Amino acid sequence: MFDTIATSRELLVGITLPNMRILRFILLAAIGQITQAADITVNNQPGAVADFSSLSAALTAAESGDRLLISGSATSYGAVTIPKSGLTLVGIGYLRSANNLPADASGNNHSVKFSLSLGVGSASISDLTVIGCEIATVNLSGSHSRVLFDRCYMDGFIYLEQENLTRFTRCYLVNGLSISSSTNCSVVGSILGGLALKDSAIASHCVIRSTAVLGWSVPSGGTVLGIDATSTASNLIVDSTSSSTNYAPSVFGSVTHSIGFGSIDLPSGAGNQEGLVKTSVVTATGSLDAAWVLTPTSAAKGAASDATDIGAFGGSSPYVLSGVPGAPRITRLLVPAMASPTTGLSIEVDINQDTP
Repeated sequence: MFDTIATSRELLVGITLPNMRILRFILLAAIGQITQAADITVNNQPGAVADFSSLSAALTAAESGDRLLISGSATSYGAVTIPKSGLTLVGIGYLRSANNLPADASGNNHSVKFSLSLGVGSASISDLTVIGCEIATVNLSGSHSRVLFDRCYMDGFIYLEQENLTRFTRCYLVNGLSISSSTNCSVVGSILGGLALKDSAIASHCVIRSTAVLGWSVPSGGTVLGIDATSTASNLIVDSTSSSTNYAPSVFGSVTHSIGFGSIDLPSGAGNQEGLVKTSVVTATGSLDAAWVLTPTSAAKGAASDATDIGAFGGSSPYVLSGVPGAPRITRLLVPAMASPTTGLSIEVDINQDTP
C-alpha cells in the first residue's frame, strides 16, 4: 500500500536560495511530475511549507489548467467556491487510518476536508476535476458541464440537476445521489447510500447501501434504488436488508447483471441474482469501503455484463480503497537558510506515494 520514493534524500543544486516555484520545479523533475500547467501547493497546518495556507485564496490565484495539490489536515479548509473553469483539485484520499495507510513524517494522517460550491453567482463551471478529497457538502446548482469527482468521499445528499457530462467515479457517497434533468451524467465504480436516476441517467458497477433511503420518489415513495423508464443501471450490488421498501421493476427502467439483498425485487433474468446471503458475496467486515470487497467465492465474480466483477470493484474503473490518488506527495521538506557557493544548496525531502 505504500512506496517510499525518496527518504531524506540529499539533492545538490548549483543555485543559491531558490524561490519556492524553482524549488518545486526541481523536486517535481526528480520524480517525473513536471507539467506545463502550474502545480499549486496548499497546506493549512501551522508551519507548513506551501504556496498557500488558504484553499480559497489558492483557488482565486489559480488559472485555468492549474492543479492544486492539497495536504491533509485535522482542520477543515472550510467552505470554498470554484471561481473559474479548468481547475484540478487533488487530495490524499480518505478513511486513511481505517485502511491502515501510513501517516506522513509529522504523524498527520488526515484527509483533505472542505465544503464545495460551483460558480460565483450564476456563473457556469466546466472542466473541473476533484480527486481524493473529503467533501462535507456540495452545491451543484446551476448549469455546469464536464465536472468529474473521482475517488472522493462525499457527505450530504447530492442533487444533480441541469448538468452536462458530470461524472462520479470511484466515490464513496455517504447519503446518496439523485440525477435528473441532466444530460450524459453517470455514476460508476462507486459506493452510495442510495440512488435515484431519471432522464436518461446511467449507473454501472456500484454498491447501493441500505443505510440511507432516498426521499426523492420515482415514481412514488422512498426507495434505496429508484430508476425511471429512460435510465439504465447494471452490475450493481443493492443492499436493502434494513429497508422495507421494495424495488418495483414494472415501473422502473432497465436493471441488469445485478445482485440484491433483503427486500429487493429485481427483474427476472437479465443476469440478475436475488436471495443470496450477503456475507457469501461481500466480506461485510473492515472499514466502510473495505466491507464491500468480494469474498473469494462470491457469486459476483466475473458475473458482470463486461465479464468483470459485479459491484464497485469491477469494471474498467474499479473502486480504490480510501480513494488514494496514487500520486507522489512531499511529506517533509528541509531547506537551509544558507547555501554554499561551491556545493550549492543541500535539501532534505521525503516523498511518499500511496499505491492502491
